[in-house]
Amino acid sequence: MSYSYKNPVYATIDNQSINCIIDHPVYGEIPYTAASHDVEPSCVEQYNYIIANQATIPIGPYVPPTPPTSNVATSNTAGTTKIS
Repeated sequence: MSYSYKNPVYATIDNQSINCIIDHPVYGEIPYTAASHDVEPSCVEQYNYIIANQATIPIGPYVPPTPPTSNVATSNTAGTTKIS
């Protein structure tokens, strides 16, 4: 069963996974990752459905995560007390 979906975007650089929002019949709109290589057949079915319909609902490109900036704290020690 394929669900209606919106906002598909490739989740991996090899385009084998797609993040989107599906309209689940019980839970409503939920985030979902469809993958071509998933062990769950329904996940692969949803991936193939999105690929087949990309002329109607285009899939956004993969955007790699932004690396942390040098001014980001590496640990959070605010508000802690050292016990000796």
